[in-house]
Amino acid sequence: MKTGPITGKHGYEINIDVALKDVNPTYYNIFVVSGGKGPEKMRLDKDVLEITDISSRKTNQLLQSVLISRF
Repeated sequence: MKTGPITGKHGYEINIDVALKDVNPTYYNIFVVSGGKGPEKMRLDKDVLEITDISSRKTNQLLQSVLISRF
């Protein structure tokens, strides 16, 4: 996905200031994909797949460290 303005289904416009290819998933604690047609397009995007893979591994590491610290 590119930077620039996009218009949603109901006519709302937002400006995308960071392209998915430029996202560094290690900088974020959560990755949210909203509903609508966007997720269908996003699940086929190689950059999104990489972001979700890294985010998932980061979350698993965090959960493991929390569990280990409790015992």
